[in-house]
Amino acid sequence: MKITFPLPADGKTHSYCINCHAEPIKKVYKHGSVGFYCAACGRTSTRYIHLALDDRNWIDETGELHHTTAGAVVRNMEGKYLFLERTEYPPGYNFPAGHVEAGEDALEAAGRELQEETGVKAGKLRHVVTAEVPVDSCSGGADTHEWHVYLEQLHQPAQVTLNDEHRHVVWLTLQEALGRKLPPAIRFLIEHYAVKIEQEAALHPSEDLAIQG
Repeated sequence: MKITFPLPADGKTHSYCINCHAEPIKKVYKHGSVGFYCAACGRTSTRYIHLALDDRNWIDETGELHHTTAGAVVRNMEGKYLFLERTEYPPGYNFPAGHVEAGEDALEAAGRELQEETGVKAGKLRHVVTAEVPVDSCSGGADTHEWHVYLEQLHQPAQVTLNDEHRHVVWLTLQEALGRKLPPAIRFLIEHYAVKIEQEAALHPSEDLAIQG
């Protein structure tokens, strides 16, 4: 998304309506899905504009907004991966993932998102890939993201506890996942990096234990 309105100079985080660019907006839930309500124009949209301009979120020379995302690819003992059905835009089955926040690096963000979204505490996340994903429209208004993907291998059953960002859990091989509804970014990552994910998993088949908590 291109930013075409004047930007704040106060260094603070701002959340704007995607329609009229007013702030603030309010997160609302309807029929099991997330929306963002603007009191100024009275509209509820699946997206808003999240601006916290720093090294994690930036606007390029064309006015395009970029965000940084970290995610955990969780593999169980049967060689299947954890996918969570989203309640927030974009719909589909996602890896545990989210935006990197102020004061944390991508590894910390991946571990935090894993625990927040599933209740599973990371044992040892292994970096798999960092990639610019140009087909990733998020609820926060960016249409391109820098993704940092980490692998977490489980060596005991994990009890997954979802937060309100997701409604359903499935364990799938990466090829099986391609037959499901996926957000464009997840499909892009699997299509381009499935071999690399599987190779990394094969290199460390039994070293680390993810602890539930």
